[in-house]
Amino acid sequence: MRFMSASSPWAFGPSVEIDPSTVDVMIDHAIRHHREQPVVHGFRDDGSELTFTYDDVDSHADAVAWELRHRGVGPGDRVVVLSGRSPWLPSVMVGILRTGAAYVPVDASYPAERISYIVNDCQPAVVIGLGEIPVSTNKVSMRNTSTWELRHPDEYFSAESADHGHEFCASDRIRELLPEDPCYVIYTSGTTGHPKGAVNPHRAVASHVQWVVRTLGHDAELGAVVESSASVGELRMLHKAPIGFDVGVAELLCPLACAGRIVIPGQGWFPGDPFALGDMIETYSVTTLSMVPSMLRVMFDVLDDVGLGYEQFACLRHLLLGGEAVPNDLVRRAQAVLPSRILGLYGPSETAMDVAWVDFSNPYSGAAASSDPTFDSNSHGRVLSAAEAWASPRTRRPDYRAGLDHPAPDTLTNEKASSGGTLVGWPEDNVVFYVVDENVNEVPDGQSGELCIAGAQVGAGYFNNPEATAEAFVPSLHPDRDGGIMYRTGDVMSRDARGMLRCEGRIGDQVKIRGNRVELGDVETHLRRLDVVSDAAVAVDRAGSEATLVGGIVVSGGTTAGDESGTADHATIPQRIKDELATLVPDYMVPSVLLVMAELPHNDHGKIDRRALIAHVNAAGSEAP
Repeated sequence: MRFMSASSPWAFGPSVEIDPSTVDVMIDHAIRHHREQPVVHGFRDDGSELTFTYDDVDSHADAVAWELRHRGVGPGDRVVVLSGRSPWLPSVMVGILRTGAAYVPVDASYPAERISYIVNDCQPAVVIGLGEIPVSTNKVSMRNTSTWELRHPDEYFSAESADHGHEFCASDRIRELLPEDPCYVIYTSGTTGHPKGAVNPHRAVASHVQWVVRTLGHDAELGAVVESSASVGELRMLHKAPIGFDVGVAELLCPLACAGRIVIPGQGWFPGDPFALGDMIETYSVTTLSMVPSMLRVMFDVLDDVGLGYEQFACLRHLLLGGEAVPNDLVRRAQAVLPSRILGLYGPSETAMDVAWVDFSNPYSGAAASSDPTFDSNSHGRVLSAAEAWASPRTRRPDYRAGLDHPAPDTLTNEKASSGGTLVGWPEDNVVFYVVDENVNEVPDGQSGELCIAGAQVGAGYFNNPEATAEAFVPSLHPDRDGGIMYRTGDVMSRDARGMLRCEGRIGDQVKIRGNRVELGDVETHLRRLDVVSDAAVAVDRAGSEATLVGGIVVSGGTTAGDESGTADHATIPQRIKDELATLVPDYMVPSVLLVMAELPHNDHGKIDRRALIAHVNAAGSEAP
């Protein structure tokens, strides 16, 4: 029996009206009011630059929507886009949303087996191969799926092309989109060896986009929300994340919705190259950058080693760090060399991008809402209109929050030492956080428990996976105030004395590697499927500056395939297995070190002893010549 305890006074984020409540309306409003404004800067396959205005995006999206509609695509359907970075990706995404279908981005660099699984699992109405992506000849197995190979989008979208010129009219819509209609589906790691499709509805995405553009100071450009004469085009985001991640979706949607600009590097551009990154930021005056903390640390190390300064980053106004824990020493290092406001963001794929935030220049500014007499966090307060949320200086304005008497940045280390855990922050608008015990009862502030997320940004579960959905999406604690459903994150968290949410680790075996969520069981399942492997275990080694995957394997019969000597060649087996694994899973799921073992280490309870596994791997490395 569940005990309905009183919520923490910090459980509820501000209640703000979601207006508009669907993403397509947000984008269409920006198009109508800013037709001649450039919105996409990108590159053709030959390296030449191109720029699209909102009017161009509108025209391209109409062509995509018209084609899809005449292929029978409508509300409730899914459309897979198989692509890398592409300047036409925003137009294709908008076109899909206009039909009422959900956008399913799949990175074309994924192994064919993974692409095949995703495509067949999500049962799309159409698979679009964007650019030089040969859908039908990429060893991708698709059952009863229509494909559209849009290999030459420059020609297709050209005004002179005979294939173009179709206008998608209001009469072509089957119906208007509803807030609960799916907006996009992101496939994330699963324990069975197969990824799961997290479905996020328009209501969830619209709430997050509103919060992002307002928090970054660009909400005056959300024309449907607040009419303003403020200058346009200030939010310039670099689209650097892989398209198959929700950050990649956010990097497209947020600028589109607030009359900003999207800078999309060419296919040969490598996001881990700090020199290329700095050049892109400086050349296109990028104001907002999302990064994984471990990648930011590498960038700092490289630039410091060669003695270069950070002048190329002078235009940055916001640095958004997420995907993994943000170390305090990295925050202080960034504050010392970058002019930007640094935010930490947290959110699983199942809850529309990000749901928690912390401003590292003033970590406790997120508590400002509690000092507003109109805001009662324990009863979810009154619902503000989106315009009121910005107009009220006491609840939302960053300048008000910055003036509060809260700890300075140099107290971060002491705060972490005294309270434990990595700073996660505060709930965004319309988000509710519960910290619960194993019986799903709320624990008192200061005690550790599993974080459960409720409110507007909770997704609609996993597509075609009712068992996993029922396990992760459960009835909420206060259905009259939090939407009725909450997502169990598996993250162990606690609140400190002033309400700051802190992460202390994972309940299970789900980890973050270079910002990508990985189930250890997923990697182990793929390893065991290899002919030469009879058993396998994977662990996370956090001894270095970033978390890395390491693994132990037991070889079938003590030999490798084709090894007639009967003795396993320990020097070559690991690399051969890693190479084979890389054909099945993304590179971040391939362990950096594999150790051939006679047997895997187990604890007294018969379970895999992952600490012992890490120790074995490290010992073997130290003994190597």
